[in-house]
Amino acid sequence: LRLPLGGAQAGHVQVTSDLAGTVVRLPPPLGKAAATSMPVSVSVTSDGAAPVRVAVQVADKLATQLRFVRDGGLHLRGVGVRLGSSSLPPADENGVRVTGTLDEVPIMPWIDLIGSLRDSTHAPASGPGAPEAPSLAYLGTTLSAQHLQLGGYQWPPVNLGATPGESGGIDIVVSGAGNQGVVRVAGDGGSLRGDFEQLTLQAQPETHDDPVAPADKTAVTPPLSPDRLPTLQLAVKALQVGGRPFGQLQLATERVAGGQRLTTARLEGGIARVEAQGEWRRQQGTTTAATKFDLASDDLAGTLSALGFVETVSGRNARITGDLVWPAATAGFNWADAQGPVGLSAEHGALRNVEPGGASRVLGLFNFFVLPRRLLLDFRDVVSKGMSFDQIDGHFRLAGGVAQTDDLAVRSPAFKIAVRGKIGLAARDVDQTITVTPNTSTLSLGALLAGGSAVALVGPFAPLVAVIANQVLDKPIAQATQLTYRLTGRWDNPEIRKLDGSPVNDAVVTPAAAAPPAAAGSSQPLPQEAPP
Repeated sequence: LRLPLGGAQAGHVQVTSDLAGTVVRLPPPLGKAAATSMPVSVSVTSDGAAPVRVAVQVADKLATQLRFVRDGGLHLRGVGVRLGSSSLPPADENGVRVTGTLDEVPIMPWIDLIGSLRDSTHAPASGPGAPEAPSLAYLGTTLSAQHLQLGGYQWPPVNLGATPGESGGIDIVVSGAGNQGVVRVAGDGGSLRGDFEQLTLQAQPETHDDPVAPADKTAVTPPLSPDRLPTLQLAVKALQVGGRPFGQLQLATERVAGGQRLTTARLEGGIARVEAQGEWRRQQGTTTAATKFDLASDDLAGTLSALGFVETVSGRNARITGDLVWPAATAGFNWADAQGPVGLSAEHGALRNVEPGGASRVLGLFNFFVLPRRLLLDFRDVVSKGMSFDQIDGHFRLAGGVAQTDDLAVRSPAFKIAVRGKIGLAARDVDQTITVTPNTSTLSLGALLAGGSAVALVGPFAPLVAVIANQVLDKPIAQATQLTYRLTGRWDNPEIRKLDGSPVNDAVVTPAAAAPPAAAGSSQPLPQEAPP
């Protein structure tokens, strides 16, 4: 605290702090944990134009100036706010003006905060005969935003120009590469309507805390309260996500006790079609939610990529359905806490030999990236780019951050894969039993008698091969060649062992190493079999 008692600055108060040891429960970029420093300066001065000026500077994140005048008392007349800078803005106009540049800013927490402030400022002045302070006029906002974040997605660089609207509302013009629209916020802040010719979003890279590491005990922001968020009426003529066209979007919500209900959610005309409904509530300190959804796509890999997930699987006529609920939780809404059934299916695609990096997002129910490279090295139809299939389908039961399946199956002309077990959606681990059964009509007699498990076409001799094998081995050929594996550990580095406990060869099979077998009648020898 600095208070000069003489000279030109006499009586001008300045308070500075690094806020070390203090938690700031504001959304980013203004929130902070106790261990983090964030320099703040508050100055109270006066000059000929204003008996009192208050300047607040927060690192390089925020600067604001407030101008007070004497008019039957001391009243606030002008406010200037500059975001993304420590340079003080002017406050000489009568009203509030906001300017600046934003970098990475989450939208929803700030809307929630503004809603709570709106509720508190609408309370009447206390005390009988309390004078009503003159309201400040909203003058406008001009912002340049680099990364506005909405859920797990963000807008590319965009310009926002806001002006006063009807009935005390605000009209916001959104412009920039791939974005063109108008957002109208009601005067009470209770509803928001958006009409976009174009809307472009990009998935954010995913970050993961080690589930074994101790959790951060300092929560910077409280859980979102859906009852403080505005209701939505959103119409988008051309939605683009991750560089892919998703067509037209219609979205609408309405208020319910303690939250909101999703009445309309429809996406059509692009690479995916979505229908959904649901609700989100926070009452008595706990959050609950529920949703039913149906997603269909003729380009599964493209849809996964656009939404920011690793393209672990491709396919056509893909469909994902779900009927999920989120039980009451004091910490707020968390996707991994979902409970209920999820079904998935796809046709004519491939399990791709693509492993995620550290910041990659993996859709846990399509956690197949380990199969082509490691699991099926015992079968020579695997090549470096992946493994094709005719049909994949299965059902999961979600509960406690875990997805359990008893009927996930992958079918192709050469084999069938049956998956049983769990996927840890929260812990990002896996514990599954995987059985691979080759198609008996495509197994070569030479490979069988040699003790290997290569798959080769034998044409019209396949029935004879099956009969001989059944007689020699005294059991069905499928049982003779069926392999069962146990898959455990973290998604990014799972351990795979055969049921007998022996490790699976981890070498990558390249097209050269997995050359096709010689044609009938050829003098070339068959390729060397992989070790069992």
